[in-house]
Amino acid sequence: MGKKIKLLLCCFITLYGKAFSQSNINSTTDTLITSFTKTLETDTRETISVHTDKWVYVAGETIWFKAYCFYEISQKLSRLSKTIFVDLVSDKDSVVSQLLLNNQRYMTGGRIVLPKNLTEGDYWLRAYTSTLLKNDIGSIFIKHIFILNPENPNSILLKPDVVKKTVDMSNTGVPQIIFYPEGGSIIDGTDQVVAFRATDLQGNPLTVSGYLINDDDSVLASFNTNKVGLGKFNYFVESQVKYTVHIKDNNGHDVGIALPNSLPNAARISVIRQTDTSFTLLVALGDALFKEDAPTAIMGFNRGKLMYAASGKGMYQVDVPKKNLPEGDTYFLLFNQQQQIISERAVYLLKNNINVKTDQENYPPREKVKLDISVTDANKLPLLSLLSVAVTDDNLIKRELGNDELNSTEKDLKMLTQEKRYLGWNWETNNTFQSINTAADNQVGIQGKVFDKKGIPQKKLVVTFFSNQDIEEILVGTDTTNESGHFNFPLPNYTDSFPLQLNITNLKGTQQDVNIKIDSFAYPVFKTPEMLKVKFNETAPISAKEAKNYLLDKTVAKKYLSNTIALQEETKMLKSVTVRTWKKKEYTYDESKKVSQFSQILSWDMMANGGINNVSNALLTVHGVHMLGNKLNIHGPTSMSSMSEPLLVIDGSPVDLSNHIKDNKDITLQPESPLISFLNTYSVDDIDFIEVLTGAEAAYYGSNAGNGVIIVNTRNGPRKNIKNSIPGLKQFFAKGYLNPILFNGPDYTKPEIKNSSNPDLRSTLYWNENLLTNDSGKASIEFFTADAKGTYSVTIKGVTVNGDIIYKNITVQRK
Repeated sequence: MGKKIKLLLCCFITLYGKAFSQSNINSTTDTLITSFTKTLETDTRETISVHTDKWVYVAGETIWFKAYCFYEISQKLSRLSKTIFVDLVSDKDSVVSQLLLNNQRYMTGGRIVLPKNLTEGDYWLRAYTSTLLKNDIGSIFIKHIFILNPENPNSILLKPDVVKKTVDMSNTGVPQIIFYPEGGSIIDGTDQVVAFRATDLQGNPLTVSGYLINDDDSVLASFNTNKVGLGKFNYFVESQVKYTVHIKDNNGHDVGIALPNSLPNAARISVIRQTDTSFTLLVALGDALFKEDAPTAIMGFNRGKLMYAASGKGMYQVDVPKKNLPEGDTYFLLFNQQQQIISERAVYLLKNNINVKTDQENYPPREKVKLDISVTDANKLPLLSLLSVAVTDDNLIKRELGNDELNSTEKDLKMLTQEKRYLGWNWETNNTFQSINTAADNQVGIQGKVFDKKGIPQKKLVVTFFSNQDIEEILVGTDTTNESGHFNFPLPNYTDSFPLQLNITNLKGTQQDVNIKIDSFAYPVFKTPEMLKVKFNETAPISAKEAKNYLLDKTVAKKYLSNTIALQEETKMLKSVTVRTWKKKEYTYDESKKVSQFSQILSWDMMANGGINNVSNALLTVHGVHMLGNKLNIHGPTSMSSMSEPLLVIDGSPVDLSNHIKDNKDITLQPESPLISFLNTYSVDDIDFIEVLTGAEAAYYGSNAGNGVIIVNTRNGPRKNIKNSIPGLKQFFAKGYLNPILFNGPDYTKPEIKNSSNPDLRSTLYWNENLLTNDSGKASIEFFTADAKGTYSVTIKGVTVNGDIIYKNITVQRK
């Protein structure tokens, strides 16, 4: 292995031209290269990124999202962590929604339906694995989400003529500056580049100008930031001289900030020249190291693979041809004689081509838009890519800057101001990431306790989970109870409300007539790190305040209650929604979970007070719900439109009942209706309320809801009973993974829908979380425009099979 690498490196040096004071690759450097390369190749650290359809929502809307779990080094999709947690919390970490995503099956997209009574303000979308949370809470994904509520407004966000300012805003514009010296150090006697980021106190990018002065008040450099608050300047560093940066913002503030001091023992790798064909790197040493003519080694890595290496003594420079570097970030690392990383400089090359085209420039209302996407590499060869696509009102998104939108100066600024990945990492003693900590991931599962009839914990009993719905996964897992009667299983690959059964036997295989308690599923509870709470850290066309005023001006704030639309009933429904009515009426159930204001509700107290202890019998008391033959029907006793039953939704997730009673001889009650059979596994005490949807409001759940929808909302916590069929065999419905639901928009190919007089006020026109390019690197999507004139952003995120991170944004005009 070492000989092959050494030969390869010699070829690199020949190709890359001369290196002043550079020595040949020696055995010490060869060993370092071999060891460090192996460390990176086996590094299994993960990172998570989430794509949402927009950043500002109205209470009652839906957040559509896609989570990507990457290997941090290679940037390829990782499945090492089985479970991804996604939650939405308030600014005070109060939980709004919590979800589980099955990462091993790449089922990492989903939605969060926002309660209509949600308080207006800042919220945080968090995504993480158990391992990320355990090893480094600072590495979890955090995204700022702002939620508006016209019925419960935040006075600070109203128009100036509606309410006076109630807070002192005088300091919000004071610039906050973070300096990023190139290579991580400032060195005397060298030309130094210093990049910086300018924000206000809330983290919003600021456009500022400024200048650099020395002790004699001589102006050495002047600068301006770009549109995302980034800037840089360069100067010659003189020994024993103090330097001060003066920043001026649009409000006239002049802030003086001292630059960091130079360090005599520092070393730096920097880019001193860049052409269309190459980078020229310079190694500079502080006085103490320079006098010793200290030996150093340069290595360049892209996604964990070695792309370049050289070594030398003192100060030297090398030329690196761009043609030998792949797409994306390449990290050049400088090692000292003790094999420590002492400097880091990242560069970026854009070689892939991501083309997005629409079939025309401008579109009338309710018109079909066809959009073609193609992804190719630098040689125009197609790239297989996994993408998520959102089409959203341009005023309601945060637009990231894709690298194809940046010029060479802006790309380099982005590299200079990103956090250092390797600098300060003692890879010899901290390479503990070679194997993932699966113990933390395995704690996410099903846990419980077994008792005898007298309540005494039972040890050394065999507990087996299995399902009768998937022949390939009948046997889910087996565990033996410990001294306290406890058992624990890793979470199986099932979705929410997927029926599982427990079989309890002794060590000889004899079934046991015992009681069992399933522990409530425990989500991680932790405080969101303040350092990660960066608001508006991407470019946004408008602020939160402007977004609210925009919605009020368009008089659609109250009507932005769904990302999908049922045109036949939408206007009537939305006009009837008032929070005042909700406040006056006291409900005995969690009204925030209601899907429609015009649905029929069957609450727990209605069932209990009516003396009904059977869920299916209670459901038949709802107006319009009937048994038609052996099927449940909510269209009326004379309806023969379909032999299919209504769609059943449990706690927000649709349930597949197609095989519920197939070959299940252990369920004592077996009517021909799978829906009735399923509902009767629940006790009335398990139910908070049942909601029955018919007509247009059922369209929210797509084509499967043509026969109506029955939504069962259970009480918080574990179920209070487990259905017993025969001794030793228990059936229950445990917490599982999110069952993805397709985004549905109106179908304007149908004349009766296209000609409807009801307005189409959607802010999100299209969402697709799993768009895969074909063998030609191409994919196509279609969607319909809404009624409102304006600009819509098409945002595409994803990853190629090579690990290239994709981001692309174009706009569609609705004239």
